[in-house]
Amino acid sequence: MSGFFFSNPAGLWALLGLPAILAIHMLQQKSRQHVISTLFLLEAASRVSEAGRKIDRVRQSLPMWLQLLAVLCLAWVLADPRWLRQGSVQQVIVVMDSTASMGAFREDAIAGLQNYAGRLSRTAHRTEWLVAESDRSLPSLYQGDDTAEMLDAVRQDWKPLSAAMDPVPVFRGLGGAADAVRIFVTDHGMVVPDGVRVLSAGAPEANVGIAGMNVSEDSYEATVVNFSTEPARRQWWVETGEGRSQPQELTLGPQQMKTVTGAFQGDAMTLVIEGDALNVDDRATFVRPLPRPLHLAMLADREFLNPLAATLENVVDQPADGVATLLVATVDGMAQFEGSGIFFRSEPDSGEAANVLAQIVAADHALMRDLNWSGLMVRRLSAESAQPPENAQVLLWAGQQPLAWMEESGAVKKLVLDFDPQRSNAPAQPAFALLLHRFAEIVRAGGSAMVRWNFEPRESLGLSARDAAVSVTLSNADGVLQEVPGHQAPLLRAPREPGFFEVTGDGVMLISGAVHFADAREMDLQNAGELDELAGLDSQLMDAQSERDGYAVLWLFAAGGMMAGAWWASRERRVA
Repeated sequence: MSGFFFSNPAGLWALLGLPAILAIHMLQQKSRQHVISTLFLLEAASRVSEAGRKIDRVRQSLPMWLQLLAVLCLAWVLADPRWLRQGSVQQVIVVMDSTASMGAFREDAIAGLQNYAGRLSRTAHRTEWLVAESDRSLPSLYQGDDTAEMLDAVRQDWKPLSAAMDPVPVFRGLGGAADAVRIFVTDHGMVVPDGVRVLSAGAPEANVGIAGMNVSEDSYEATVVNFSTEPARRQWWVETGEGRSQPQELTLGPQQMKTVTGAFQGDAMTLVIEGDALNVDDRATFVRPLPRPLHLAMLADREFLNPLAATLENVVDQPADGVATLLVATVDGMAQFEGSGIFFRSEPDSGEAANVLAQIVAADHALMRDLNWSGLMVRRLSAESAQPPENAQVLLWAGQQPLAWMEESGAVKKLVLDFDPQRSNAPAQPAFALLLHRFAEIVRAGGSAMVRWNFEPRESLGLSARDAAVSVTLSNADGVLQEVPGHQAPLLRAPREPGFFEVTGDGVMLISGAVHFADAREMDLQNAGELDELAGLDSQLMDAQSERDGYAVLWLFAAGGMMAGAWWASRERRVA
């Protein structure tokens, strides 16, 4: 890359003076014929005449050369030549909008970035690029000083599929030098931090998309929305492993919403509507839901347990291995059972009313999150109250007395209630029912039977730690997406890209799932628009990173001297 450039290229228009001067010197007056008696006067005579002008060859002379040099000096000064400072470094931070609506303008956005990347790379001897996405959960796209490699990384790895999000935290997290150039590539103008320039490649587009799915064991229901001010007509069909159904026509008015329904065919299906500018919402993949089975064994007959058994999904009477997934019993039988369970105290009815032991305090635990226990009233505990082991996690306190805790040993989890729910108002508390449900679902997630379920992009898969599994693998049709040790299984999330996927643990199927995109905010392209805040930025940066010609004043004096010399030489010639 050359370090020389003209800050004001328009000044080179002054070079048009060169052909103008040459043309003037080529214009000669047409000569007249005169009859004379002697020839000695011809040497002093000039070839001039008052009869007209004609184009002749250029007759070199000192005034002509002085005039040409003067024009060159003037053009040089007006163009404002500059040289980049040796060792100058410019940092450019680019955040690519990861939201799904960018899928409709992806190619235009890349073209716009490529256009300015070439210019910005010439603003210093070295340009450092840091390119990231507005989705903070994704890794950086590129970090380095090769502009071509940066653009290739964006083309290959930038897949805008995320839900709507704020880019401000991303810029704050990236940091960078104080004078770094910060650019946000998006499809519409939006509020960004000070110092961030927006490059938007969007334009209002009509779009029809699948905005929501409701799937049951026997049927599906999809909501299709026309995000446009004009009527729309689309065909839709269903694809399964056995083929494709006959297309059906769907007519939607401006901003209208309609529902399409159908019966399940097999265990996995794809609903497709005719494509348009945005593709991510034109296909919805889904599977027939099948929760992981839960064998609930109740060894205690209590009324408060009936709602729990009635509302849990996919509860089986007899597990395949003959072992209960979740046992519900009193604490007296806890030592006799090695699996997961819910255990509570059972006290005889003394006829006394329940009273508050002390202030009820909930621990900071996922099971207790957002649960309100302020109305809980339990009978005062007897002297034989159980004490949690050292490795237990206390969930609920009554003053200094542990009231509920969870014991965990590998895949075995036990929820212990050190009070008798039947002798309290706990069954009437929503927090109590939610606690039991949450615990039952945690135990269910730790089971080994396969689950078939539908997820949104990046939704938690709800897996429990699997110490028995050496590795847990998330994969789709493109191959393995992620592989983690068994104890890190809770960290796994559904893929970003819609489609079918599987989760296996040491080769055993754990989840057969599907991801579909349904963020209506990203489907509406009516607010998309073009915005370019980078115009002239390269000139500003080059001016800041460069040095001017220190002899500009001398060139001006030289041009003036040459013009004066040309005038003097012409005058002397006329006098002679």
